Amino acid sequence: MKIRLRKLSIILICAFISLNITNPINAKASWIYTTITTGFQKQERTNWCWVASARNMAVTKVSKVNVVKSQSNVVQIIKGSIKNETGSLRETSKAVKIFNVSCKSSYKFARLSFKTLKEKINKGGGVIMAMQNPLYGGHAILLYGYDSNGKVKVYDPKKGPIICRYTDLRDGKTLSGYSYEQSIYY
Repeated sequence: MKIRLRKLSIILICAFISLNITNPINAKASWIYTTITTGFQKQERTNWCWVASARNMAVTKVSKVNVVKSQSNVVQIIKGSIKNETGSLRETSKAVKIFNVSCKSSYKFARLSFKTLKEKINKGGGVIMAMQNPLYGGHAILLYGYDSNGKVKVYDPKKGPIICRYTDLRDGKTLSGYSYEQSIYY
């Protein structure tokens, strides 16, 4: 009887271990990040997610960050005065270059595939995700990491860091109905 119990116990333990090892829910995901993942700033004004995200993107490539420029300085350069206004994709791309002269950013009036987003992160750069909400307009956030289970790390200049599933972010289930529509990258 003791031998049967011992065999049964060993079989149950082995089964439990193998289920936990092969079960993807319990598997540890490995995260991939941009070169730099600290020093991100929140937006200084209510409509400045675009310039804050541009600065945060520029910081991911630390080589020549122009740290003397503030969000206000860059808004003044682009808009001609310090206005609490939203920025276009073109203005956001220009702001990235002002913050970091070594960054040549591009923008696309469409979302990038998850595969392409991962490629951009693998090369050490973040991606500004231009989000859209039919009721509230646009919002810019920075994607700076992803894991092997389809989760992403983004920095929302209004709320701070967020971890969520890429599909939820893309489809507007993470940021109060804001869905991913356009991209700025380098």
